[in-house]
Amino acid sequence: MQRRQVLKTSIVAVPTVLAGCGTFSENPDEELTSASEHVQKAAQNLETQVNGFEQIGETASFDPQPVREELEAASEQLDRASEQASSKEAKNQVQALRALIEFLEALTSAFVDLAAAQQALNEGFTQYSSGAYQRATNSFESGNSRLEKSDGHYRKAQSALEDSDLSDVDIDVEKMKAKLRESSQYIDAYGVLIGGVVSFTRGMSDFDSGSSAFEDDSFGSAKASFDQASDHFVRAHDDLSLPEDAPDGLVDPISFLKKTATTLGELSTAMVALSKIMTSLQTVRSYLDASRYSDAISLLQSIQNEITNANNALDRARTALSSIEASQSISAIELEQTREDLDRGESALTALNFLVSGMIDFVEGTRAIEKGSTDAQNEQYSKAATHFETAANDFDDAYQDFQQGESNAPTSLKSTFVDSVCRSGAYRDGSSLYAEGYRAAADGNYDRANKKIEEGDKAYNRCG
Repeated sequence: MQRRQVLKTSIVAVPTVLAGCGTFSENPDEELTSASEHVQKAAQNLETQVNGFEQIGETASFDPQPVREELEAASEQLDRASEQASSKEAKNQVQALRALIEFLEALTSAFVDLAAAQQALNEGFTQYSSGAYQRATNSFESGNSRLEKSDGHYRKAQSALEDSDLSDVDIDVEKMKAKLRESSQYIDAYGVLIGGVVSFTRGMSDFDSGSSAFEDDSFGSAKASFDQASDHFVRAHDDLSLPEDAPDGLVDPISFLKKTATTLGELSTAMVALSKIMTSLQTVRSYLDASRYSDAISLLQSIQNEITNANNALDRARTALSSIEASQSISAIELEQTREDLDRGESALTALNFLVSGMIDFVEGTRAIEKGSTDAQNEQYSKAATHFETAANDFDDAYQDFQQGESNAPTSLKSTFVDSVCRSGAYRDGSSLYAEGYRAAADGNYDRANKKIEEGDKAYNRCG
């Protein structure tokens, strides 16, 4: 929301200066004197009515009726005074009082809309905390609309001061302008807060959608949702730039949302990478079924890069989260779930790193088996034995990786690791026995060779 510097927002401090702002130079006209008294009472009422705008979750208490009653009475007095005013001084005083009435009316309307914006913000946070993100977004956007109206009233209030000659009234105009600028700090701060929380809430909605899709193994849909979430959180981070001279009570909430948006943005980035990893693993399985081993290894190596990227994003998320102080928090936004998501993400990536490393070794072992089998068919038993020894070593490396990954694997990957540990161990033992058999064949000991090959077949098939 763009506005002139003089129009920032602070609501609480303005009325202090307005009290007593309508004291006149000597004027015998009773109507003018009475109008001046009503203006002063309106300013005093405004001062006593405005409070509670500085804290998120509080409800601003503002009843415009006492202010407007005094301003209406002052206007009636001025209507009569203007008919009686004959001197230039009296006419100037009438005009000056009308300007002050216009100023106070505009300021009062600004407070009304600001209070409505604060109420909409509080309602939105309540809806957010229950997961009703669309309703929360609607409330936040409603609050933003009321802020725009409040800003318009402030502009009108400023114009009433700038465009009027108040030299015939005893009032410190510059001090009033200074207080008006101070009051405008609230509109600026609430504008930043509401604008940021709209993007933040949309990000959370997309993040939850991505999480649900991920749990259903719909990794393409998950990636799309996490991508959108990341964009919204980046936008929220950019929107939540702390205004200069923001009211103290709104500094922490804005800072909290900004840091939380950074945390969730990085977490979303990690989940984008994790969704891509899971999709790529499905493709790897297709490659393996088609015996496209080189393609499988190439893609697995690419997955390792994605794991590194995801881990880096989680590190950045953890750093941003650790910078949030408890005193800055907004009760509606719970961070415990975010901490749990980070822990689960790190655990999953650690396990996946072992899984991918083991799969590369396993594929290498499978390629060695194929080469060894070809040599055996060509009765090149010594070469065959060497290839099966290589395969046994590759499968043993895979076994070690799968075994380490199993100890850290999340529930969703546990069965994958259990199966991988069994198969890699079986293929290691089977390959080792085949190597012994082909060594025996190379030496002409075919009985031993056949025995070892038979043992090897049993080992290969022991996992079903």
